[in-house]
Amino acid sequence: VVGNVGKTLVNTGGIGTSTEARSVFPVGTGVVYRPVAINFNPAFGVPTNPNSTIVAKHVDSNPGGIQALPIKDGVAPGIDVSRYPTFYWYIYTTPNSVGPTTPFDLELTAGNFTDYDSPANVRIIRRHGAVGDINNDWLLQGANNAYDNEVSSVTVFTAINRDANAGLRSGGAVFTLGVKSNMKVKTSIPKQWLVLSAGAKNYSLANLFEGNIGSLSYSAQSSNTSVATVSVSGTTLTVTPVAIGDANVTVKAADAANNDFFAYTFPVNVGLVGVEGDEIIPTEFSLAQNFPNPFNPTTNIKFGLPKESNVTLRIFNILGEEVATLVNKVMPAGFHTVNFDASRLTSGLYIYRIEADNFVQVKKMMLMK
Repeated sequence: VVGNVGKTLVNTGGIGTSTEARSVFPVGTGVVYRPVAINFNPAFGVPTNPNSTIVAKHVDSNPGGIQALPIKDGVAPGIDVSRYPTFYWYIYTTPNSVGPTTPFDLELTAGNFTDYDSPANVRIIRRHGAVGDINNDWLLQGANNAYDNEVSSVTVFTAINRDANAGLRSGGAVFTLGVKSNMKVKTSIPKQWLVLSAGAKNYSLANLFEGNIGSLSYSAQSSNTSVATVSVSGTTLTVTPVAIGDANVTVKAADAANNDFFAYTFPVNVGLVGVEGDEIIPTEFSLAQNFPNPFNPTTNIKFGLPKESNVTLRIFNILGEEVATLVNKVMPAGFHTVNFDASRLTSGLYIYRIEADNFVQVKKMMLMK
């Protein structure tokens, strides 16, 4: 059916005897079948609720809106829901009929949908309100581990969310499929050490991401604006130190050509200026990721000391054998950078370990010849 399909679920006075626990709404385009199925478990309603009419409609166009995207860990821990296809479903109910605690399964079948890396990585996302309410947040439907997705043919995919209890509203909601981003980090930004008195620092975002189809637009957020504020102009990120401390800066990229959104976070430390005016004194011990990484054959390792410390910095292979000692001495407070030349070593994964007073940290690096 091209248009609205409504079904009335009759509450006969008890959960176990409610009728039509599972309802299919045969919607789609004139060419592609994209039905909705709602399954109440154990069945619809409770004795105090009236009958309910649920209406579903499929729309073969972009739902729009980017609020709250990407949804962190929406697919799985460490994998965000970042983009959606150019079709959606609009579902609404009669007022006060499906309560926010009534559990149900939601099935969205999408013919001619193959834009995913794995069926298991597709989720359902929703946005409350009317179709035009594009400033409302996108939300994950149910838990990210409560999906039993199916592929019935090469091009017919069904996302199935089990036992959710939100989204069926008299005010309506837009539903669509959410998948992981096509984008990834191309050139990472290591932890940044800023001088409070030095003012703002600019970073180019032009080579931060790759995998996009169209041109990117950027936005940024600081986790602690009392320590550092951020702004974006074109492809330039500006970080302005405000006070001593730590913050995380998150850069978001939007690829409008593919409804794709990706986020990357890097840490920032704001420190004092030393007595000489040219040395930054950090507020904590730290060990940065080597840069560049991967490397061939040299790389730099930076670490921070908030006070004078006895420091050892050693390199190990994956067997745990020490292959180099870069530092073994007392060093003053401040930030220090050590160059490591691995020209005599073979390609592979190496580990570097710092010990400074009671601070111990280990990181990995990759030598690629």
